Amino acid sequence: LDEGDRRELRAAAARLGPDARVGDLGTFTKADWWRASQAWGGSGSDWNHLRRALSAVLTNLAGTEHLTFRRLLIERMPVLAEMERVPDLDPATLLRICERLPEAMRAFPVAIVLTGTRIGEFERLTREHLVDHACVVHIPGTKTVGSKRSVQVDPEWWHYVRNSVPAVRGYGWMRREWVRACAAEGVHGVTLHDLRHCHGQWAAQRGVSEQAIQTTLGHKHPGMTRRYTKAVQKGEVAEALGGALRGASPG
Repeated sequence: LDEGDRRELRAAAARLGPDARVGDLGTFTKADWWRASQAWGGSGSDWNHLRRALSAVLTNLAGTEHLTFRRLLIERMPVLAEMERVPDLDPATLLRICERLPEAMRAFPVAIVLTGTRIGEFERLTREHLVDHACVVHIPGTKTVGSKRSVQVDPEWWHYVRNSVPAVRGYGWMRREWVRACAAEGVHGVTLHDLRHCHGQWAAQRGVSEQAIQTTLGHKHPGMTRRYTKAVQKGEVAEALGGALRGASPG
């Protein structure tokens, strides 16, 4: 959490009091949540992650998602607009970045792309989740029951998964080394989570259907996957317009 997030949590804690229980969150009205979202200070994506995390916590505490309190609470929290992030990263650049990582850790970014895992999911992978003869990864999932899934990997690239599971280091180390390697390659603003987006983006660019990508990424709704096909469509429009101008150029 950054300092802005901590301020919001402290403000909420002050309102609820030191002896607050989970049920006291029900005192927050829709207007309260809206004001909190406007003072959030982070991105719309971060706020929506918080919303989903709260839903997951309540689901785990109750042992079911069919809890009236959880449903009413989440309905009161607004969903903020998110910038549909598609990383500006191509396969050749990724492989060059990996060469700048410590030798023992060069496989993990490619493994994340191949499996489409979230960082938390990747950290939880063990050898027991790998099916070597079929080049399949059983992903345990970290968000909902529906996020559990199996992903098949091209046999030619299976050794990247095999050589990086289980993760030798935690998220903090992976992030620091990734940022350092990116900077050395002249790449900035590409996060480890963006590697999961590369899974969807590169597949869409190769003509894979939106439904298939939704399945491998474990997206609950197709709208979450549509960013990748949208990016491809924008490229197609740009190519068509460029072709039209080339055809009209004199001589």
